[in-house]
Amino acid sequence: HWRDSFQAIVTLSQNMREVLEKNGLAPVEVIYNGVRERPARTGMNEGPQVVFAGRLAPEKGLAVLFAAARRLWDAGLDFELVVAGDGPLRSLVEAEQPRVR
Repeated sequence: HWRDSFQAIVTLSQNMREVLEKNGLAPVEVIYNGVRERPARTGMNEGPQVVFAGRLAPEKGLAVLFAAARRLWDAGLDFELVVAGDGPLRSLVEAEQPRVR
């Protein structure tokens, strides 16, 4: 059987390991993605930031994020909302300017 031709299967998460093992694939090794540590970037604004990085799509909850941010700003909390990404809701992000960077 083709499943017996592997010495090991490598995945990036414990969750995926469990899925593979439930489907009869073994042995499964987990090797997590590494992130190199970098020195802090200069030019970042002082003060708290809320950062969203991802696809700008309805299922990501951006409308909820913006509504919550507006409520916090209206309550007097001072923070910067940073949004990084692209997608079908890009115009929604652009409409929130200048409060969103």
